[in-house]
Amino acid sequence: RNTWKNFLMYIAGSHCLSICLLFSLTVRYTREELQRSCTKGQKRPRNMDYQILHEINKNYISLQEQRLKKDKELLVQAMNVFIEKVRERSKVFDKLYGNLYFSGSAYDGLQVGSSSENDFDLNICFKFNLDCIEIEGLEAHPTKQNFAYLKVKNQHKLKAEERELVDQETGFINPKKMFSLLERAGDHVFSKNQNTFTVNGRTVRITRRIGAPYCLNVSSDGVRISIDLVPAIKFNSLRYLPQHYDVHSRIQRVQHLIGDYEDVGFMAICLWKADSEKFEIDFHDLERKILHNKGCVKTVIRLLKLFRNNKGGCYKITWSHFLKTVVMQEVLAHPDQRWRENNIVQLFVDCFRSWYKKMREEFNGDVFFTQMNLISRLRKRSTAFTEQTRSLERILQQFDRQQTIQVFFSQTDFPKAYCKFQLESQSNFEEEISQSQPEQEASRCTVM
Repeated sequence: RNTWKNFLMYIAGSHCLSICLLFSLTVRYTREELQRSCTKGQKRPRNMDYQILHEINKNYISLQEQRLKKDKELLVQAMNVFIEKVRERSKVFDKLYGNLYFSGSAYDGLQVGSSSENDFDLNICFKFNLDCIEIEGLEAHPTKQNFAYLKVKNQHKLKAEERELVDQETGFINPKKMFSLLERAGDHVFSKNQNTFTVNGRTVRITRRIGAPYCLNVSSDGVRISIDLVPAIKFNSLRYLPQHYDVHSRIQRVQHLIGDYEDVGFMAICLWKADSEKFEIDFHDLERKILHNKGCVKTVIRLLKLFRNNKGGCYKITWSHFLKTVVMQEVLAHPDQRWRENNIVQLFVDCFRSWYKKMREEFNGDVFFTQMNLISRLRKRSTAFTEQTRSLERILQQFDRQQTIQVFFSQTDFPKAYCKFQLESQSNFEEEISQSQPEQEASRCTVM
């Protein structure tokens, strides 16, 4: 009897041990599966990538609205005081001065917020008799199709101050003369004021960085901004562009695609170091219309810039307007669809693919001057260009395998973006585990 009793107790003990072991393995498997679904994305919540991009935008990109508001206020106030001083110093400048045109990544909402100071571009628009200007040589140069001569006709109709800007030998408005007028008057103001100005009752320090454009650093009460001042002539209508230039048809196409036919004109910008005789013909107002009211399009541009900044190395050769052009072309290719905020993950990936495609094909045409290849500037750094193209390809291949936005923005590089998600995932994970344990207990009791 004792032998049978011991045998039955052994069998029962072995059975209990097996049940316990089975339960332990089941719980462990359940825990591993849940953890795997959170980390590898096999059963990842559909909005996980959206949440990550949202956190990246909030923590690493978006400029604080209050800070940006203060910067813009300081920008306007300081420039009004500075320009007034320059006008007092130079009678020619005073008569030619028209207005300030505000632009730049911070002003257009395209700057990545990790910068310690905001960068603004300001065009000082000079007044000129536009009916006396003929635009020549546009689309003539293979790499500078957007540069043109401003030829003056009927010079006798010009005012004396306008003739100050004209090269009498060529009959063209001279970019260097425009810049020199600003430079001389501005430097006199600095020498007189010792870099210190009173703006609305507070002291503002303005210093100049040597070079072109005319670069200013403005600081007051802990607020710092950087300003690039560039002379320009504002043409208030597209009719000043000769009709025989192909750019007319491209402008009309852009207007048709965005559904906005307002004539916002264009600007002739003085970039005398890039070209000492020609002006850059710029359609910044039209570019603003392409990006206007397009949901998350500006966030996509800033995400691409953040990716570039974070990678560094071979990506440093890619300037911001290149990436902006990639996205603008995507908007024009798909003008009627999908630029909603909840579509941002797919939009970012699509624009990233377009970036790689243009690098691989070695062509990225300007929006308005489509035969002007922006890649030409990158190819001057051939090693970095090749490395970047290969890097973009590897990253896309990895994304196609893993299907997670973490391929572009890793947790190591952007830890703040993952904190909230990790806490939510851990909470959901513990909740699912706790819910699974009673079921396992019931199953174990039933077996026993």
